[in-house]
Amino acid sequence: MEAGKVADKLKEIFKLLSLNRQLESFVKDDFVSFEPIETLIQDLSQRDAVVSLNHIGFCYKTDSQTQERQTLTNSVPDSN
Repeated sequence: MEAGKVADKLKEIFKLLSLNRQLESFVKDDFVSFEPIETLIQDLSQRDAVVSLNHIGFCYKTDSQTQERQTLTNSVPDSN
């Protein structure tokens, strides 16, 4: 997929997320510098530490982080 299409899809996702008042900052134009991200990716690549980048992370509240971690771990035993 070409970079322009990826960027457009990410904008669509962030615009959708911004419908929630707490997430509206997703569509602001004050992005962080890409230098630290580039350095991180280069470092991980040199170590052959990147298996895949296949999702955008998100946060959510839970009553118990320990229990949630265990539930997630148990739900994906056969995946990498």
